[in-house]
Amino acid sequence: MTTTPAADVPDMGALEMEMEALNPKQPPTTTTSSSSSSTTGKQQPFVFPDTIINKIKAIDWNAILKQIKEIDVTKINMRTIQIHAILKWKQFVTIMKFYNLKYPIAFKIVAGVLGFFLLKMIFFPHRGKVKYIPPHLRDHFGDIDGYYQLRTAKIDHWCLMGGDDCPCQDPTEPYPRDNSDAWLAQHSHNKEKAVNKATKSLDVVFYGDEIVDAWSGSHTSQFVSASLVQSYFNDNFHKTQTGGFDAIVLGSSGDTIGNLLWRIENGELPQPLSPKIFWINIGTNDLANGLCSEEAVTLGILKIADKINSMRPDSVIVIQSLLPRSSFPTGKIYDPNSTMSTHQTMFHQRQYYRRDRYPLWPSIKAINTELEAFCSNQPHLVYYDADQLFMGSMGNGYYQSNEKQILKELMPDFAHLSNEGYRIMTEAIAGEVENIITEGDEDNYKEKKRPSK
Repeated sequence: MTTTPAADVPDMGALEMEMEALNPKQPPTTTTSSSSSSTTGKQQPFVFPDTIINKIKAIDWNAILKQIKEIDVTKINMRTIQIHAILKWKQFVTIMKFYNLKYPIAFKIVAGVLGFFLLKMIFFPHRGKVKYIPPHLRDHFGDIDGYYQLRTAKIDHWCLMGGDDCPCQDPTEPYPRDNSDAWLAQHSHNKEKAVNKATKSLDVVFYGDEIVDAWSGSHTSQFVSASLVQSYFNDNFHKTQTGGFDAIVLGSSGDTIGNLLWRIENGELPQPLSPKIFWINIGTNDLANGLCSEEAVTLGILKIADKINSMRPDSVIVIQSLLPRSSFPTGKIYDPNSTMSTHQTMFHQRQYYRRDRYPLWPSIKAINTELEAFCSNQPHLVYYDADQLFMGSMGNGYYQSNEKQILKELMPDFAHLSNEGYRIMTEAIAGEVENIITEGDEDNYKEKKRPSK
């Protein structure tokens, strides 16, 4: 074993005895008032003498570390390890006593906070979190051959996170917004717009939530300019201006699938209104706010397509994909099914997340896969994938990451579009409309794609 000169290591026992001598435990005594007593009646604060502080500062930790590195580990036995562990523990306790005497209040606060978090980690590791439930669909709607089977399909479970305790309302049934005069006023405005345009030869009618409503110039948010987003739409979908197609927007901010179904059944699809294309963009609020299951959202969107098809069988119906969404500060598209980011215990592995960090991308992907599969089997039904407009991956000329993330310039909060996001999406949709109308391209996704079970 290699030996080195002894380092200038202080005697912790002697240091501890000197500290106790400076602050001895006094036996209880009876005090009487005298002229020599303190006038304030308060205990004088303990002050460390410079000798103790200098001894602490004089510890040569580099020499100690050097001695440890030069130990021949092949000759260390269990007894040596135990001795070193005891010495390290005594050293740690002595230093903690030192800080407790020098900074008693701060020491107790820090110890209390650390103790609280330690107990929380031990006894309540998942407080405020929910268990992740992977997407599960009992029936794959891509296997359904027609609308009749769709009408008889049943929903196996309603809530995204399992159970039945969630704010999800049945997306397959029409219902109005409760106690909302503004929503009813928007509905009346949409009905009037639909009636006025019904006698004209329209190319497209857009149905949807706030994403669609922004094109009308009435929806405002911290990320978009209402007039600018409206100008993007007018440039592409007003024949009187530079656009080559004529279209109207029948959207309503915050709408769910059931809200849109109610609006269609109550005047927003008047008898003369028969455009070449009905474009549907709905379902985000049911998933993110209503916490409806993938099965419920998918079936609800397809019920809207069924309703429009039964009323306008000659029109093409386009179902747009649910847009990507991320709750991570980097915009990362996170899939727990392919990443082992789990809370591990001795007996099992589980995944828990805060409600505001619950990963929605696996559910969005599952819903979009089902919608695409169903559209591929139905005539005059087209699925439009808008997800790839807003996602990218890091890389350079030598390496490309497989991990995708939402582009912050297009979705500033990784959930809502920016002005640039609307510009890109509007132009891309206009290109798809041109393909359908001028080239008769209704078979964009002709190949059947069935999700893996």
